[in-house]
Amino acid sequence: RVHGGGDRHPMFRVVRSVASAALRFSSSQPRVGLTAEAMKQVLAGAQQNNPHGLVAFGLMHLAGVGVARDPVKAKELFERAAEQGDADGQVQLGIMHLEGKGNIPQSYPEAIKLFEIAAKANHPAAIFQLAVMNLRGHGMPINNAKGVELLKRSAELGFAEAQFNLGVFYHTGESSELAQDVSQAVLWFEKAAKQGYIDAEHNLGVMYAAGDGVARDGARAEELLRKAAEAGMPESQLMLGEMYLHGVGVEQSSEQAAKWFQAASAQDLDEAQFNLGVMHLEGNSVPQSASEALKYFEKAASAGNARAQYNCGVMHLEGSGVTKNVLKAIEWLEKAAAQGHTSSECNLGLIYCKGDDVPQNFELGRKWFLSAAEKGNADSQFYLGTMYFNGDGVEVDIEQSAKWIGMAAQNGHELAAQVFAETFAEQEEESQQSARPEESQSKPSSSRSE
Repeated sequence: RVHGGGDRHPMFRVVRSVASAALRFSSSQPRVGLTAEAMKQVLAGAQQNNPHGLVAFGLMHLAGVGVARDPVKAKELFERAAEQGDADGQVQLGIMHLEGKGNIPQSYPEAIKLFEIAAKANHPAAIFQLAVMNLRGHGMPINNAKGVELLKRSAELGFAEAQFNLGVFYHTGESSELAQDVSQAVLWFEKAAKQGYIDAEHNLGVMYAAGDGVARDGARAEELLRKAAEAGMPESQLMLGEMYLHGVGVEQSSEQAAKWFQAASAQDLDEAQFNLGVMHLEGNSVPQSASEALKYFEKAASAGNARAQYNCGVMHLEGSGVTKNVLKAIEWLEKAAAQGHTSSECNLGLIYCKGDDVPQNFELGRKWFLSAAEKGNADSQFYLGTMYFNGDGVEVDIEQSAKWIGMAAQNGHELAAQVFAETFAEQEEESQQSARPEESQSKPSSSRSE
């Protein structure tokens, strides 16, 4: 990442902001563009061997902003700044040693040396880097106490990334050195968000949307998520799209939802691709097209999205938007089933039990029904119970049949409830009566006296 903290010219902050976005988000649209005048000033500074100009020009080469991406050239520029004792140059050079960029072999000792020099000048980004190395044990033994101490110091010096990470520790309570405190998390996220740190904007947006540690506020959530989304954060784009799709905290707008899903999809966020697939399937503010829906489902499915894998399976099974292909359907359904997707397991059970376009295999069908039924899938519970009642691939077992059909009925399966009432209810009642103590059965009943 591109780190800051020592900029003494506002133009270099602009360069840093644009470079950060360019490095992080492939399709981002930075909130502040790099104008021709800005590039002219940076180039002039670099030509004059001004350390701030050198660092800014190095960032441009590192991120490929206004010039071809060239990490080696960036390293040379950072070295020239660092040799003049510039803390920004030392930090950026330290990061290159840390990550092994610009033809520099990865070296924790070299990175630590540069960060410690800059930290002596109270450079917040250098202090932050040392905090992270202590917390992760990079080049040194893990030292959580020291790491949190340095993190706080960097945050208090105003470094946005440190403020954000401190907020995360307070929010999750994952650090043994800090007690969970959501109000402190909000405080530090707010500080980072005011500096335009998009991760903090996103987290705050989520918290305002959910009422997590703050009063629920849809308008504030939308404002924060939009800032992060416009900066290119795909998770914010996805959440903003879902807010517009369902009208949560904002006026419902499928058009706005599709816009933000498309932005997140362009960055390969599988949930956004799945949502676009559903919108194309339904023709919701986008052209209705099963084939277009399948394209989005396949993108999400290839990324491991189980719901998308299921939809791909069903569409190949039914020949929706594609030529029917049961073997391809099985392939996608098995991928989803491997992730515990019970509807996929149920469909696999049906395919093998029906034997349409594949050899009928009750044993394999029952295996898939049982796997889904044990996870609570009502359809699979009903089908499993039916197999035991009819003796399909198993010996007839009325007790097992009643068990599974009864479970399906309890889980809201209407047909199972009807079948259970018509087939097993009387048997269940007789079973309960026979289980009563003998002395209670010997007592006269009111029905005998009538």
